[in-house]
Amino acid sequence: MGYTNFPKGVSSMGVPFPALTKGKVFFVDLESGEDDNSGTIVSQPLLTLTAAIAKCSSGRGDFIYVIGKGSVTSTIAITSLDNLSIIGIPNSNTPNGAQTRISNSGAHAITITNSSKVFIDGLRLTVGGAYSGISIEGGTGCFQNVFRDLAIVVSDTTGTGISSVPGASANSCFFENVSIRGSSVSVATAGISFPDNSKFNIYRDVYISHFAQ
Repeated sequence: MGYTNFPKGVSSMGVPFPALTKGKVFFVDLESGEDDNSGTIVSQPLLTLTAAIAKCSSGRGDFIYVIGKGSVTSTIAITSLDNLSIIGIPNSNTPNGAQTRISNSGAHAITITNSSKVFIDGLRLTVGGAYSGISIEGGTGCFQNVFRDLAIVVSDTTGTGISSVPGASANSCFFENVSIRGSSVSVATAGISFPDNSKFNIYRDVYISHFAQ
């Protein structure tokens, strides 16, 4: 199945993704989409990632492509959904192709619960309070998830970039080109926090700083 309206595939942060998937493809525009749309063609995007995730099935290999920026008041929850990909499309109208931006001041931006082989790429997440940009949850945690080209900004000293709740482990996951930083010079934030039973994770080009740049 090819990507609708993208005969040569698409790219995330300049890296092309070939049009090869047996799953379904959905499009989300955080600024001008409508959740009543089908979301299956780029001219009829959904408005929210939550609506797109609700259309996905575990293990099918579904893709969600998301553009724009938006503030959300509820967590984007990935629950019992294996082999799901969420990819932010760079904005060609802004310098350096700014990442898709999602902010949540009152909850985790994204939770991944009992879901493995999840691929998240090309997003900028901003969180406030004692929350995380991405929180791993559930009794089985996650396995072989990929987190790539992410920028996470934490605006509270009690917040964390990527974390897991007690009892939820992250195993054999891959982190590449991930930036985690505080929103100001006064905000020192935890970068990645996993329990001791998390193992075999690979970290490449992960940057953690205590102030915004």
